[in-house]
Amino acid sequence: MGHDRPDTRGWPLLPNLLTILRLALVLPIALLLWWGEDGLALLCFVVAAVSDFADGALARRWHVESRFGSVADPIADKLTMLATAGMLTYQGDLPVAYLAVIALRDIVIVGGALAWHLRFGAVEMAPSQISKFNTLLHFLLLLGTMCVRAGLLPEGRGWDVLMIAALAGTFASGLHYVWVWGGQARQQAGG
Repeated sequence: MGHDRPDTRGWPLLPNLLTILRLALVLPIALLLWWGEDGLALLCFVVAAVSDFADGALARRWHVESRFGSVADPIADKLTMLATAGMLTYQGDLPVAYLAVIALRDIVIVGGALAWHLRFGAVEMAPSQISKFNTLLHFLLLLGTMCVRAGLLPEGRGWDVLMIAALAGTFASGLHYVWVWGGQARQQAGG
């Protein structure tokens, strides 16, 4: 006999635990980079990236999506990215403009969500496909930068191309959110 849903007894909290793990890794990644422990920082970053993929996939597969996960998952992504990018920028591995662009996008999105909440109530945001692809580009760029620092990959022009792609993805994602949520705000205000 086939089952539509896998047996998840005892496992419904696993996706949230993976998100909590990712949140718990933010400070160690930053500190390990600060201390020059590039191999350990890279290992923690890879664990965080794998847990990011796994938590959402498991929650969807097991049908155990939660409000906590929908809020904490993007926060964990942003904190991981900003802390890692911030430390790599501070230590001269990434340009300041890169960090400024990703931080500005997040400020615009958080500001828009806050404005929506104050004007219309609860915000139900789901990441767009553009945003998911943008996150992937940034994780790849940060991963590559950390691999170069750890001596696992050579420096080269390819990293510049990936940075340009990640920045373009940041602009596209930010504009997409402004367009979609601006349109929904106009509908709410007019309705």
